Amino acid sequence: MVAAEKEVPWCTIILVALCMTGHITVLVGNLQTSSGLHLMGKSSGGWSNVGLGLADSFEHELDLIMTNMTTQLTESLDQILTIKSLLDLVMSHVGDTTESLIQNANGQMLLEQARDIPPAFQKAADAIMNATQGGLPDALEKLVPQVMGEVVAILDKLLDLMEPTMLQVGKWYTSFGDKLQAGIEIFSTTVDLVQKMFDQIMSQSGGADDSYLPYMFTNTYTLFALTEKDKGITVQDLSDVSDMYQITALQGSKSEELHGKYDLNQDAFIDSTEYENFILDESMPYVMATVLRSYSKKLSQVGGLVARARMRDEVAGAVVKYLQLVCAKNITKVGWVSQRLTNGSLPMAFTADIMRNLALAQDDPEVLTTADVGATVIGVMAMMNHTATIAASELMADTDFWVSEGFDPADQPICVERVTRWIGMALDAEKSLSALQRLQQVFVSSDAQLSFLETMTGVSIETTAMSAREITERNRADYFSRKHQKGIDRYQTLRRTQASRDLADELLGGRLVFIDNPVASSTVNAGVPAVPATLEFAKFLSNNASRFSGEFLTASFNYSGQSSSALDAFATQIQGMIKKTQGFLSILDQYAGQDGMDKLRLKVDDFSTKAEEEIIAAIEDQFAKRVPGFTRTSLLQTNQAPGSSSQMTLQQMVATLDMLESVLPEAIANLKVARQEVATVSSTLDSVFTSFKESGLPLFVKLARIYSQVWVAWFILLTIFTLSILYYGFWASGYCGGPKQQEEREEYEPPTTIWERVKCCYGACCNCMSDWSETQCFFWSMILLGQIFVLLIFVVALVLCLLAGVKLFVSTNCEAVYMINDPTICTETLKMMQNFVETFDGGDVTTPLAKVCETSELLLCNIISQKMKMSAILTVSGGILVAVLSFQLLIESAILHERARMRRMIDGLVKEKKLKVPEA
Repeated sequence: MVAAEKEVPWCTIILVALCMTGHITVLVGNLQTSSGLHLMGKSSGGWSNVGLGLADSFEHELDLIMTNMTTQLTESLDQILTIKSLLDLVMSHVGDTTESLIQNANGQMLLEQARDIPPAFQKAADAIMNATQGGLPDALEKLVPQVMGEVVAILDKLLDLMEPTMLQVGKWYTSFGDKLQAGIEIFSTTVDLVQKMFDQIMSQSGGADDSYLPYMFTNTYTLFALTEKDKGITVQDLSDVSDMYQITALQGSKSEELHGKYDLNQDAFIDSTEYENFILDESMPYVMATVLRSYSKKLSQVGGLVARARMRDEVAGAVVKYLQLVCAKNITKVGWVSQRLTNGSLPMAFTADIMRNLALAQDDPEVLTTADVGATVIGVMAMMNHTATIAASELMADTDFWVSEGFDPADQPICVERVTRWIGMALDAEKSLSALQRLQQVFVSSDAQLSFLETMTGVSIETTAMSAREITERNRADYFSRKHQKGIDRYQTLRRTQASRDLADELLGGRLVFIDNPVASSTVNAGVPAVPATLEFAKFLSNNASRFSGEFLTASFNYSGQSSSALDAFATQIQGMIKKTQGFLSILDQYAGQDGMDKLRLKVDDFSTKAEEEIIAAIEDQFAKRVPGFTRTSLLQTNQAPGSSSQMTLQQMVATLDMLESVLPEAIANLKVARQEVATVSSTLDSVFTSFKESGLPLFVKLARIYSQVWVAWFILLTIFTLSILYYGFWASGYCGGPKQQEEREEYEPPTTIWERVKCCYGACCNCMSDWSETQCFFWSMILLGQIFVLLIFVVALVLCLLAGVKLFVSTNCEAVYMINDPTICTETLKMMQNFVETFDGGDVTTPLAKVCETSELLLCNIISQKMKMSAILTVSGGILVAVLSFQLLIESAILHERARMRRMIDGLVKEKKLKVPEA
């Protein structure tokens, strides 16, 4: 009798081979995805470098150019005002000299000079008065050329001052064509899209980190508690926050519903403990990240404005924006700034400028708080040093100071009133009677001084504020009265002789060349550079803002796995910057470039040659009319009426100066706005992409590693399962010992040694496996578990199909974004940006711009297309194959089980010698 022969389980081998092929296919596909994630991490670093490179170019090239242009245009405007005033002196001086010569010709006493002659004309004036013996021709030959030569020299200096700016304007005006604008739009839109794609991938890949929850709780609570931070968050606070940060989950009645839900003690406030439950409500996913990210971006933008401010008015405006932000979150920083403003380390004029801007910003709708920022800041200043604060408010009431700072006198009364009221409220809250009396002494007239009891009531605050306004209005009226009288005196001085009046009528139509222009004067006064102490203070604030902005953005990124919100868009900011720059360029288009400057120089050359003849002809007209027997020597006609073509050169020059005087203030204002946009865009790019670079690449690398580890572990598990069935197939077919009839156990003997006791314990634990492993119950239980495992494989196959759909969807959408899909278009777009800002190098100084797209992996869609498409194909095909064949393996295992059972029966019969095998 012999045992059953061994068989080769070909069906099992084929099924296992096909299953392993599917497993390997799925593994390779998922490793492709892991590789793609790693390349996306490198791409995120590359795009971060591009964003940071653009921010650096904006800061160190574009902002620097605009700063120089602002300075040059301001100095040009100041020079124009000086030239116009000088032309008035020239005409008056020529007229007075002519009057002296006429009186001398008529035998009258020479006219005494009535005013100080400019140093440039003093030598000519002395020569003229000594040349009367040579007659009028000799006098005119000495007078007019020397005087006009000085004027033309100053005009040439003006053009030299304007030329760099106008050439730059011409360059921008030419380059800012449709092609460049389209390229900038493509670039900025692509940057937005790439960032959103990275955010989407990271958020869906579980990039959020809940370990940042305590930090987020601490740093967002005060942003929600707008009105009473020490008590908590009210319903109105939630409504205001929803408007400020555009949170739809809190708009309408939702604020009240959520507040009622989480205000557990029903005290109308959500305190810090209740806030931790409220902020994690499922209807507001990652709302803390949205709020803190928005706040930090504004903080970054303000930090950029403060850092790049150079003029006195720019620094003051930027510092007020900083105060408006920190008031929404951290009152301690308000104290730091208030201390610096009142301890004498900064000029008193700068402190007054800050207070003026706070008063004007009272109704600013963009403030991220409902508190009165001006009252808060000036209140803290008054409590820290009421003497310095009152002195600054007193300086504000001085209209001469107000105008010298470039401020509009129309704003002065309301600003002084508000500041005085805020100081009074703070001093009244502190019960500082002596300080209130000091405030009274400054702003209340002696006959209206309040009594001691009245000073201790709230009535005195309003009375003092209104009195401060009245005093300011009187100061302003006195300023305008003095200014008006000064204008009259100037006119009478410049037109004190008949000859000066007649010459002005004939050459200028009777007008003065310099007429006070408040807008131009204000622009010049506001363009004064800030002192070093002020710039040092601004640098401190900027560093502080940048540091905390970066910290908040990094925390928001790590907490939510996203670097931006849905409404954030760099394209909008960059387009806004371009439009502001274009608005500035359009104002100066007629003077832009070399052609514009050539036209201006041609006018000056024409003025230098013809103006002398016009002046000489006009002087001879005066002599012909008033000196008997005078013979004209000028070639010009004597019967030309004032304003005729041969006498228009001087008037044309004056008209050109008038035009420049009216255009430059608007151009400077637009340029300052454009500079603010540049600073805003630069700081936003810098802060966002700095945190993105620091967190993006490590996060993608981590995701890639985890993704590959998970699928390798899954592959190992499936391999063990599949090869186990292969082993079972060989075993059931007679290999590896094959199925045997279970032998009866020997008689039980108790263990005597430690080792025997261990073996006994182990045997008892594995009794079910040893005694029941070959039973029907055990096998079919394993089949049921196998079915669950196969179902899990099927579910994984479905997940892989869904992931493949997402991959193919992203890949398909990418194909329409040419810059991150086509290396040629990517390179050309970067070169176009380099035409806009020449220092832009794609964020990689070591690589030529033509190779940046490939070396920095900027072709994100190309990566997705290459990696994700192949990954989708492999994972779907392999996953479906494995799901089908794994079920078939279960069926095959049932067949093998029957084969093993029959072999076990045959083995038993052979052992009992009941089965006879026929002889050969």
